[in-house]
Amino acid sequence: MLIATSTNIHTQRIVKWLQKAGCEIFLIDESKPINMDYSQTHFYYYPHWLSRSKRWGWSRFYRWVGYFQLHYLWRKIKPDIVHLLWIDWKAFHCYRSHLKPLVITCLGDDINQHFYTGKNPEYYYDGRNSQYGAIKGRALVWAEHVFADSRQVIERCNILAKRSLSSSLLYIGIDTTHFQPGY
Repeated sequence: MLIATSTNIHTQRIVKWLQKAGCEIFLIDESKPINMDYSQTHFYYYPHWLSRSKRWGWSRFYRWVGYFQLHYLWRKIKPDIVHLLWIDWKAFHCYRSHLKPLVITCLGDDINQHFYTGKNPEYYYDGRNSQYGAIKGRALVWAEHVFADSRQVIERCNILAKRSLSSSLLYIGIDTTHFQPGY
């Protein structure tokens, strides 16, 4: 079960890796994937109560309906693993929905944004919640394993989680078909 934005280049790269390995993929996203071969991939929409709750405010009723929907989807699919690409509110939703075993991939900006201001990273304000860093920390603690693209990101994940996490480096490199030198 892969919870990620299907239009993201990193998601597409992970889907290709899993396809080459012969894995059956259950992609959970808010929008239907386009412009990619998604053979061996089953698509499900992310629970709309959770994706829309950011627009409607954090109504307790809508949140719990969304947690139930996400947990029901997890029980229906019965995945070997839940992989979340990019730690944001969806990580907290996985924590609240009790999805296990959860593996999170942090790609840098999703964690580094809490450390740019020089203030306490737990109280980074994301426009909705002044304790966004602490919420991410709870989700990181819930995860069985964390992949990151640098040692610094792993160290920062440990700071947000307030403990040492099971983690590994995942060097994904730069996609030179999209990013090329300017000379």
